[in-house]
This record gives sequence, C-alpha cells and structure tokens, in this order.
Amino acid sequence: MHAIKKLFLQPAHQQRQSLPDLLKGFAVLFMVQVHITELLAVESWFFSKGGSISLFLGGVPAAPVFMTVMGYFLAKGNKPTTALLKHGGKLLGWGLMLNLGMNAHLLLKYFSGTLNVNPWTYVLGVDILFLAGFSVLIIASLRKVLNNNILLWLLAMVFFASANPYLPVFTGEPGWVKFLQAFINGYYHWSYFPVFPWAGYPLAGYVAFHSLNKKPFHSITHKQELILAGVLLLVLIVSFQFGFRNSVLLQVYYHHSFMFFMWAIAFVLLWVIVVKLLFSGAHGFVFDWIRWVGKNVTVFYVLQWLLIGNLATSLYKSQFPISLLGWFLGITLVVNVLVLGWLRLKAILAKKN
Repeated sequence: MHAIKKLFLQPAHQQRQSLPDLLKGFAVLFMVQVHITELLAVESWFFSKGGSISLFLGGVPAAPVFMTVMGYFLAKGNKPTTALLKHGGKLLGWGLMLNLGMNAHLLLKYFSGTLNVNPWTYVLGVDILFLAGFSVLIIASLRKVLNNNILLWLLAMVFFASANPYLPVFTGEPGWVKFLQAFINGYYHWSYFPVFPWAGYPLAGYVAFHSLNKKPFHSITHKQELILAGVLLLVLIVSFQFGFRNSVLLQVYYHHSFMFFMWAIAFVLLWVIVVKLLFSGAHGFVFDWIRWVGKNVTVFYVLQWLLIGNLATSLYKSQFPISLLGWFLGITLVVNVLVLGWLRLKAILAKKN
C-alpha cells in the first residue's frame, strides 16, 4: 500500500494548492459515475430515485464546479492573450478528437451499415472540452475590453448565463448551420455544454478571483466562512426541490435558465467552503488519490470517456445497479493505470528531449 500511495503523492518541492485539485478530483469522479448512469443504466434504474441521485451528483457538483475553478485560475494565471488563444484552440481540437475517439465503435458500426444514426450528432456533440476552449477564447477577448473591472465582468457573466432564451435559433436549411449554432446556443439534443449559458461559470470563477483580491473579501475569517456556509445551506435547502428537479432533467440541465444558474453558483460556493473546511487539510490514501486525479483531470476525463463511450455502443441502457457499480470501479481502476502510464511516457520523452 505504501508503494501505491507514493504514486499519488507529490515531492515536497512540487506541492500544489490542495483545494483546487480536490474540487477537480471530486468533479471528474462525479462525471464518471453519471456518464455510466446516462449511457449504461437500464431505464428502470435511470428513472428511479437512485438514478436521480446519480444524475444530481453528476450535475452541479461536477461540470459547474470544474468550469468555475477553471475561470478562477485563468484569472490567477494572467497569461498573455496569445497563450490563451493558443490554449483555447488546442482545447477545441482535443474536443473534436475526443468525440471521434469515444464514438469510434459507434462510427464503425454506422459505416458498416449495422447502425442507423446521424453520425454528426456524435462527431460534433458539444461536450465540455469545447465549452472550455470557447470559454478560454471568450475570456482572452474580453480582457482586452473589460480589464479588471469587476462590475463589467459580472455583467458579462449575467449576459452569458441568461441570454439563451432570447437568442435566435436557426430552423431552416442548410442543416450544417444547426451544428455550428449548437456550440453557441439553442436547445439541440446533442449540445450538452453550449456557450450560452455555460460560459457563465468560468466567468463566475474569473469574477471570484478578482473579488477575493479586493477589500473586504481578501481577509474573510473562518467565522465569516461558517456564517456564509450557513446562509447558503439554508437557501439551498429551501429551494432544493427546484435545484434537484432542474439537475435530473437532462435537457433542462444542459440548457438551464438563469435562475438555475444562480442556484448552481450558490451550491458551488457552499461546496467550495465545505471542501475547504473539511477536506483540504485531510490526508491518507483516498484524499491523496483524489488530489492526484484533480491534478491530472484533463487526461483522466479524456480516458474515461474513451472507455465509456465505446462500451456504450454495445451496452447501451442494459446494466443493472450492481453492474453499474462494478463498471464504475473497473473503469476508474483502468483509467488510473492508463493515466500513470501516460505520465510515465511523458517523463521518458521529456528526458530524451
């Protein structure tokens, strides 16, 4: 066990902030379980209370947390615009490659004539890497205009989070315009993370960074954090039925309203405080491993989708709860091994260069 634990620990001179890695680690693990539920679970489980809990955990504690943390560190990193534009472009490219890879089995069956689907809804499915890429490009562009004016960044956040219902949706021909628009707005079923409303979350993270570095927010005490957590908890409990319902109805969740966005931001803030107060200083194999997952979140996310996406072509909505647990444990284990192999390969290549 000691030898295994060492794989997930960082040398003392490479220690990172614990909280962001924990948040990202939890988020991607929630994503793994919800992808399994969405694609592999039998209908009776999917629509049960257990299935709804799985969908909820894979909702607000997952993508909104991940994207908000990303926005925070885009602000903190303050990289040159050219570097951000390059990074955003790379994410868009990785998003397309991931779609091809995770749907390779499905596309093979389509081209062999054994499966009748529209392949473009899979090749151009708007997953979170596309959102991340567009969000980086948007923030890089807005920095030139908004500078560090928190009020203007806040207005930009509100605009992206609320404008979707009011933006025009293309309904005519040619059909390829719909696939382009699906990346930005609309209610297309293959558009999971369109820019409107989802770019609101990285913008919220951007606002959070600059707000926390202004008086009086940069010196919030432990007691004030507990008071804020109590207020947020009360608000979320009172409105929980609204938040839960909008989380488990997938089309509503992927194309949610500004009201739900605000509910999600309150949840994200409470979750950040809870993780900070309860877990950020915790150690042991499990917490060290979750931090390691968070540190390697992009490659972990890509690899889990490559496995789940290709399995789903054969196992779509056929697995019962006990099997779903087995798939979660098995896929998580395999992804861990693959990530370790990837890191080892990178280290070898770096030495050669």
